[in-house]
Amino acid sequence: MPYPNSPATQAWATPPAGLSLGELEKLADLIAEKIVRRMQAHKAEILTPEQAAELLHIHPETVRQWCRSGKLPASQLGGSQGNWQISKEAISKLVNEGTSSKSLQLRKRVNQRMGL
Repeated sequence: MPYPNSPATQAWATPPAGLSLGELEKLADLIAEKIVRRMQAHKAEILTPEQAAELLHIHPETVRQWCRSGKLPASQLGGSQGNWQISKEAISKLVNEGTSSKSLQLRKRVNQRMGL
């Protein structure tokens, strides 16, 4: 710790009234576990262009083009050369928009793969 005798450091070192240090550590562990579970659940709902392409039976570059054009809503990390993140919800919306027989076949196949 850079400032071992500062009031802020001392406040963190002293458990809140009514909680022992052991209870505070257990609480911190529970909170950390919950955060990890939420992050894992969120990650399971996010696809890469390659994963989306496999799901849609198209080329990954097509998925990237759709992301750039806005046809497929996605987030891009790391600027213009970064990786795309596509939600399963966006994929589901995309396949459920079409009414052609090809769209209906795609919808059935994607929904089966996503467990819907």
